[in-house]
Amino acid sequence: MALAGAVMMDGKGLDQGSGRVVRGGWRSWVIAGTLGLLLPLNQGTAHAAEEASRSESEDPFFVDLPVVLSATRLAQRPQDAPAAVFVIDREMIDASGAREIADLLRLAPGFIVASDGGNQRAVSYRGFVDSFGRRLQVLVDGRSVYTPFFGGLGWSDLPLVIDDIERIEVIRGPNGATYGANSFLGVVNILTRHPDTSQGFYAHAAAGDPGYTQGVFRHGFTRGPLEMRYTLGHEKDDGFDILNDDEVDGKSLGLATFDAMYTAGQRDRIRFQAGIKTGDLNEGGYDIDFLTGVKRPTIDDPARTVEVSNMFGQANWEHDLENGGLIKVLGYIQRSERDDDYPTIMEVGHPDNPFPVELGIDFSKTRTEDRYALELQHILQPAENLRMVWGGEFRHDEVDSRGYFGPGNPVDNSLVRLFGNAEWRLTPTVTMNAGAMIEDHKISGTDFSPRLALNITPTDGHTFRVSASRSVRAPSMWESRWDEYYPLDLDLSGFGGPGIDGTTDLIYQIGKALDTPDNETIESLELGWLFDFSQQARLRGDVRLFYDRYEGLLVDHTYEFLTHDDLATCDPAQNPVPGMFGLDCNVNTGDDNIAEPGDAIAWSFANQIDLDLYGIEASLEVRPSPRSRIIGSYGITKMRNLKFTQPELLDYPYTDGRSDSSRLAKYEREWDNSVPSHILSLLAIHRPVKAVTLSAALYHVSGMEFLEIGDDVPAYTRLDLRAARRFRLNEAWQGEVYGVVQNTGLDYRDFENKNIFETRFFAGIKLYQ
Repeated sequence: MALAGAVMMDGKGLDQGSGRVVRGGWRSWVIAGTLGLLLPLNQGTAHAAEEASRSESEDPFFVDLPVVLSATRLAQRPQDAPAAVFVIDREMIDASGAREIADLLRLAPGFIVASDGGNQRAVSYRGFVDSFGRRLQVLVDGRSVYTPFFGGLGWSDLPLVIDDIERIEVIRGPNGATYGANSFLGVVNILTRHPDTSQGFYAHAAAGDPGYTQGVFRHGFTRGPLEMRYTLGHEKDDGFDILNDDEVDGKSLGLATFDAMYTAGQRDRIRFQAGIKTGDLNEGGYDIDFLTGVKRPTIDDPARTVEVSNMFGQANWEHDLENGGLIKVLGYIQRSERDDDYPTIMEVGHPDNPFPVELGIDFSKTRTEDRYALELQHILQPAENLRMVWGGEFRHDEVDSRGYFGPGNPVDNSLVRLFGNAEWRLTPTVTMNAGAMIEDHKISGTDFSPRLALNITPTDGHTFRVSASRSVRAPSMWESRWDEYYPLDLDLSGFGGPGIDGTTDLIYQIGKALDTPDNETIESLELGWLFDFSQQARLRGDVRLFYDRYEGLLVDHTYEFLTHDDLATCDPAQNPVPGMFGLDCNVNTGDDNIAEPGDAIAWSFANQIDLDLYGIEASLEVRPSPRSRIIGSYGITKMRNLKFTQPELLDYPYTDGRSDSSRLAKYEREWDNSVPSHILSLLAIHRPVKAVTLSAALYHVSGMEFLEIGDDVPAYTRLDLRAARRFRLNEAWQGEVYGVVQNTGLDYRDFENKNIFETRFFAGIKLYQ
């Protein structure tokens, strides 16, 4: 309360990053009013004391450990699972004050969440953070939601609201044996609320800065054996204030989802889900020279509005077998659309003419992505001490994009996979988990992902786990099928250089997959200790030591491109145009009608990097009292044996044989700094009385370099505060008002130097039956 109250006083606040005073405006009275609702509690002191006394004697916490589902597809206690699992439950979701789903992962040990602009999140585990998040498997109720195009996830247009999430299970480390390719650094399994737990009406409205508004309406109802829920929502956010321009990374998106559960007799359950999220994202904009403060429009990525939509349909069938087994069938389809065609002007010049010529290019980033999947799994218990799950999946992905893949048929990829996991209780204190996945990708071929783990519980409250596993990441369609080029209709007469005459057709090649890359691989060793002192000291947690070997990590690189054969260009004997967009006719190759590479280059991907990561990670949960809860984690990670297996690809190429070795040094520096040494998260929740909840979330990430378009940013520490009070309107309706202050401390740079995360305020109200 003191910290939150110090942020706004008399309608003004202090920007702790720059020292300037900021007008609070409506924010001050919204936050002050929200927090003020928590104060007039003295009239109920006797009642509050009675509640506190009763709660202290009940203490339901730590009666049972949570059951996790994501490690092996079997329901297991954490001490029986072959992997480290962290659960973000509903209480933590509310207390965190997060308003983006991706931000909830800041609570998980070792996770890094950054903002690649105001409307997109970059998420990774331990490091290697880029714009795409290609090395995480993200599931929503078992449905894989990473995109076929770039292999990551567009968090902004995910058709899901935080209000509908029941909990999130986070697997820390590779889990290819259970979920296959892309389960590389870790797995995030988002589990939504069942319709039977969200009956009645629910409404949630929130507003704050920067230009943030959100509204959610949900209704759950029952018709005989059919339980249903639908959710409607809308969100708007202006993003970062980049030199007083709030139109370069904002968003405005609407959502509708439907969830139905049908119980057919005593043995069968069918769940159907569908949803769509659609709207506008502001993208592109400016690069900023931080030495001069000059804001320059980006040439090939100008400020514009992009129309996006993401939709899905999913059906689950569960059938209980007479022998205690279970059959599960999952089928789903999903489509993502992005309408992003735009013209832009680029300037080209010639050494003999100091005046540049403007060149128009019609860029196309439009794409449509489709996924169709069918999965079957069978859970059985052939012996009293042995449980097993096995199954298979067929999946087909398609991406249609003229800009990224050229004209013609959509690019596609199909996979077939078989998996199995077994939990074998060798003795009452020793459990072995063995599992494997074999999968065949149309693009990358066949691969095998095994895992073996041994869990030993010598005494109550102590479990030791040793595990070894191998996982892969298959290259995305972008990495393996990229062919982005644009025809140019160029009037060379404007250059005035020697021998230049008339109009010449050229192409501007941005990138092309020269070869199909191999799968990335990780081999992981882990030693873990799980402890549960809930009876003695009201705490539990885990400590894990890990050593991971990565091979063949994909990196973008430059190359000297050639034009397509059907685009004739110039005669080098007559039209020497050196170094113009990579088009240099003054190269004697014997082919007089094909443009040759010049000083500029195009891009591709190659398996390039091998490295080792090792370190220690710990998580802890403490209940000082039945009304207080503290969840924290801390990790130390180090890198060694960083090796570039094809360093020659990372030098800028020139037709005269020169190269720029400084680019290799740049890559070495970026990757060497891409893993932060220290990551900390801490969430404290306290209920001074039954109706009031106070919480604080503290995050720290040491300095690191974000890959691709990201920058080298310094360490930051962020403190978020939340205060909420529940109330009852009548017998049918109750609600909650809350206020949140995000980043109460100093401003920090987020992903790129131009993204300044300042103190943010927002407040909301919830009404529900």
